[in-house]
Amino acid sequence: MSPHFIADLVAGLASVAADESVQRQIRNELFRVGRIHGVRDLNRLERHVFAAELLSQKVSRITITARLMSNFGIARRQAYRDIEEAFELRQYAALNGTTQEDDSSIKMQCGASYDGSGKE
Repeated sequence: MSPHFIADLVAGLASVAADESVQRQIRNELFRVGRIHGVRDLNRLERHVFAAELLSQKVSRITITARLMSNFGIARRQAYRDIEEAFELRQYAALNGTTQEDDSSIKMQCGASYDGSGKE
């Protein structure tokens, strides 16, 4: 099982006609199955989705940082980077009509060089 396969499934959830809480449960289960199968790079995607959800709920960045550090066991600096990337992807998605999961999937597939401009 590849990280791209899981990322594609997570991105495809946006098109599923289901309640947001159901989509969140499915997404969490996909991440859990990916971890069981040793798929790497899912933690980054999971952190971005988590941060984006909190940003959309208007949660402060300080609170998001604390939650990322607590839930994922990452350093403060990494939490700041994840929030910034989630914020940038969210802005890009708003301008281009794509979803956060789509853009996170693209970034994961293209690597860290993806800047959200649509160009690789």
